[in-house]
Amino acid sequence: MSNIALATTTVTFTNSVNDLIDPTTVSLKYRSQDSYWVSKSYSGDITRSSLGVYTYEIPCTVTGNWFVEWYGATPDLEKVIKTSFSVNN
Repeated sequence: MSNIALATTTVTFTNSVNDLIDPTTVSLKYRSQDSYWVSKSYSGDITRSSLGVYTYEIPCTVTGNWFVEWYGATPDLEKVIKTSFSVNN
């Protein structure tokens, strides 16, 4: 049986003058170093914590490096924010 660790990933979206904004569309995709991308969307899986701040808990079933890409889009702005983290025993 695999152990599952939950890793919380958080993103903050700002506009060109660093004001917090809620994008029209928010999504993310994540994967471990040995797996395929998994996609999630705000409408169903991602939590809005406050203006411009979104979180998701990734169920990490394997050790190693994990990769996350957040996407936010408004009519006049599109952002991709990439991050990574490691899960150890």
